[in-house]
Amino acid sequence: MKVGDVVEYQKVLYRVLRANRLVHAMVLAPWGSDNIEVADNDPEVKELHNPADKWPVAIVMLKHRAGPMREVMRRGKALTPLLEWMPGDPFRPGGAIFLNPDLHLKRGEVLTVRHQDGTTSRVSISAGFGTVAQKRKGILKKPKLKPNAFDRIWAGEDDDD
Repeated sequence: MKVGDVVEYQKVLYRVLRANRLVHAMVLAPWGSDNIEVADNDPEVKELHNPADKWPVAIVMLKHRAGPMREVMRRGKALTPLLEWMPGDPFRPGGAIFLNPDLHLKRGEVLTVRHQDGTTSRVSISAGFGTVAQKRKGILKKPKLKPNAFDRIWAGEDDDD
């Protein structure tokens, strides 16, 4: 298991917060409770998924005074943390949120994110909604555009001579 995995331990969902290979232990963080430390080879720990690898990501605008994200709602219904959504960094007041692909979110849908102080942010599902790996592929396959007149001017190639 690695940092960021969602695991089930004693019928509770946890996020792997740290893994210490020297002492063969992991620090597990449940949603809204104190962290616990368990052995990394404990048979009760079942790895469920790693949202950073497999789930699509959306970006929540930073609200510095609002505090960390506490709840994500879809059509007025709260989504289950660590099962349907997970923040990229649970201590940041915005940033990446990973959303379970089983939600079948459509382009144009709007999610509401509630922060620690009660303020909300809206997140629209855009055409670029996908996993981190899909976004990397999209960046790498960006088509090269033909140079236009302005590019030639900047390069010093003036056709008026």
